[in-house]
Amino acid sequence: MNLKTRIIRMLANGSREVLSRLTQGGSSFPGKLALTLDPHILASLTKNYQIMVITGTNGKTMTTALCAQMARQKGYQIVTNASGSNMIQGIVGAFLAAEPLKAGEKGLAILEIDEGSLNKILQYFQPDVFIHTNLFEDQMDRYGSVQAVANLLEEAARRSPEAQVIANGDSPYLHMPDLENERLYFGFDYSTQSDAHFEPVSVNEPCPKCQHTLTYKYLSYGNLGDYLCPSCGLSRPSLDYRMMDIIELDADYAKVAFDEVEYELPMGGMYNVYNALAAYAFGRYLECTPEQIQAAFSGAPRISGRQEVVEYQGKEIHLNLIKNTVGMEQTLDLIGLTNEPMSIVFIINNQPADGEDIGWLQQVDFDRMASYPIKKIVTSGMCQQAITEELERSALSVPIQPMSVGDVVQWIQQTDETTIHIVASYTAMMAFRKVLTDQGIID
Repeated sequence: MNLKTRIIRMLANGSREVLSRLTQGGSSFPGKLALTLDPHILASLTKNYQIMVITGTNGKTMTTALCAQMARQKGYQIVTNASGSNMIQGIVGAFLAAEPLKAGEKGLAILEIDEGSLNKILQYFQPDVFIHTNLFEDQMDRYGSVQAVANLLEEAARRSPEAQVIANGDSPYLHMPDLENERLYFGFDYSTQSDAHFEPVSVNEPCPKCQHTLTYKYLSYGNLGDYLCPSCGLSRPSLDYRMMDIIELDADYAKVAFDEVEYELPMGGMYNVYNALAAYAFGRYLECTPEQIQAAFSGAPRISGRQEVVEYQGKEIHLNLIKNTVGMEQTLDLIGLTNEPMSIVFIINNQPADGEDIGWLQQVDFDRMASYPIKKIVTSGMCQQAITEELERSALSVPIQPMSVGDVVQWIQQTDETTIHIVASYTAMMAFRKVLTDQGIID
């Protein structure tokens, strides 16, 4: 690290210390400051690091946290952007906050990177590994189409042809047979288990190669499954790492078999089984033992706003971050695994970080909640009217009450409800957590 970078590092970290005293922390300002002083600082900061990049639509933050746990089990001292700040200022901030490498030392960085920022960031370093989680419709006003995002991921891999690609084989958009990169695929082995946890095959997904409608033998959710294009022959690749059985699955726990070895996960929901499978594939790439893999899963952190549980005056407040149709439906399915009476609060914003086009709400199947033991539904946020209208159009026969975010917190403080699920978009979740912090409900 040259002298200029050391000076910038000192200034940026000084600003972090000041901000942590004045605010709740989590600011991207140190990274922004460093980039203002040296727009190319990332090239200097990443020297002498092996770099693993996690990208895709959903599950990046949890997958990154689990992969970091795998690396720690192998004794690596790592740099990671655990908070999910996944654009260039967040990546720079993660390196600034890390302990500097000693002379001759080699570091390991495990980085979640936003799909749209990926190729801009890769101007400054070449990854050793890409992990591709999934690709769904998401912020279409920003990305244009799922295929456009797939093209960004493929372009990034082509820029680093020596990098290993570990991809979700169940996603038709992540099957990239023309890449020079070595590829490993993870996915579900449907032949070894019942279809109790899988959805009826009723999707209308175009083939990424020829646009003919794909056929699915099995479907997990969204566009993930065992697919085939009857026109051009594109099909799911051979899997290197397999989820062979879901033994138990509830809202906060799963027991699964990955390649015939059973693992326990301190998290629930089908989407987290996929996140864990991606991390398992990375653990196998690092040559982790089954014992190390289980230890990594057991040490998985609760990530802010992502299946986070806050206990307050005998109440359990479950925080669930959502961003698109698939994420919303998977979160609702997760909530449905809870059999006790509950209230659900939807807080939806459409700021740029959320995606300004909220048309995706119209595609959500809210009818899946019709059998849930819901006592009350509350709506809030910038898009309160839109989410309220979609819920009113559904088959639900539950009272729906619009509220401001401040009133939501006051209601939580006063209600005798004991189980409350918060379902919020990104900026809404950040604003809601701030109010909870200001009110002393969370630290």
